[in-house]
Amino acid sequence: MEKRFLDQLLAAKDLPSLPVVATQVLALSKNSSSSLMDYSEIIIRDVALSTQIIKLANSAYYESRRPIVNVRQAVQFIGLSSVVPLIVVFSMMGVLSTIKSPIDLLPYWKRSVLLSCLSAFLSRYAAGVSCEEAMLAGLLQDIGVLAGCAVFPAKYHEAQNYFWSDHDKLITEENAIFGNDHSAVGPYLLEKWGIPVPIANAVLSSHQVPVKDEQDDLDWCVSGSNILASCIIRGIENHNLWEEVQGALTCSWLNVAPEDVDDAAVKS
Repeated sequence: MEKRFLDQLLAAKDLPSLPVVATQVLALSKNSSSSLMDYSEIIIRDVALSTQIIKLANSAYYESRRPIVNVRQAVQFIGLSSVVPLIVVFSMMGVLSTIKSPIDLLPYWKRSVLLSCLSAFLSRYAAGVSCEEAMLAGLLQDIGVLAGCAVFPAKYHEAQNYFWSDHDKLITEENAIFGNDHSAVGPYLLEKWGIPVPIANAVLSSHQVPVKDEQDDLDWCVSGSNILASCIIRGIENHNLWEEVQGALTCSWLNVAPEDVDDAAVKS
């Protein structure tokens, strides 16, 4: 990204920021000696976040045999490896609601959730990365778009038409205006947020062609999720979703065996 745009973006007062609780949770995650109680004591300071975590722990997805009634129980039941990315996910939803922009951010959020799910799916084929880390990196890979919408709403007004439907076109538009695309912006914002460096690096390489032997496992999951998301969105809009999914899963960079395609789709 051209330096003048990057400097303007990083200095902007409207640049999105994570809530304090999420930042503190991320800081804890970098300390291997952090305890369950440490996490619980921080999360409980945010009533809305505490409510969401407890509600999730009691949901049908986790199938708790007894009611979860407090944050400590919820964190213990869900597990620390899942709680950290979940805190960021819930916080991101709050960040979206605070951005003062005429741009419709729902398409951005829909694609981010899809990317998160696909990155987590790809972690099954990458031994060196956890599902939770891949999920979080996938969710955040387009965070540069969010920053751009907050700071340069006029420049992103037309480009918003491509947030969901044509990611390649969005990148082309960004390059024409800024000299680079949102993958170059994301790592700077994530650094300000205290997001772990491997995730920021994966965001930076998210538009590369996935090559498993030449990338870190997390980078491969994130760049692969970008390709899969484009295939799925194209399939939805062209009414040939299953054909697109089959083609994507059996392509050379992923190469899921044909007999495993049905199983992979069902489990996802």
